[in-house]
Amino acid sequence: MTLLLLLIDSYLARYFAAYAGIHYFFNGLFYLNTFQFLATAVPLIYPNWYKPYAGLPSDGYQKLSLLKKNI
Repeated sequence: MTLLLLLIDSYLARYFAAYAGIHYFFNGLFYLNTFQFLATAVPLIYPNWYKPYAGLPSDGYQKLSLLKKNI
């Protein structure tokens, strides 16, 4: 979902290039979603200090586990 939002924000930032304020808004969303996508794509199990997700696997870890299981 984050990757889809990243692509949509990229398109909208280019589409509204003539309007400075809106362009900066969608450009900021693009960078925010890029960071969010990269942070969740790293395969890891969240540590205990990361309270809401402590002990849960990231999306990248789940996909890597599925790949290993299917190979």
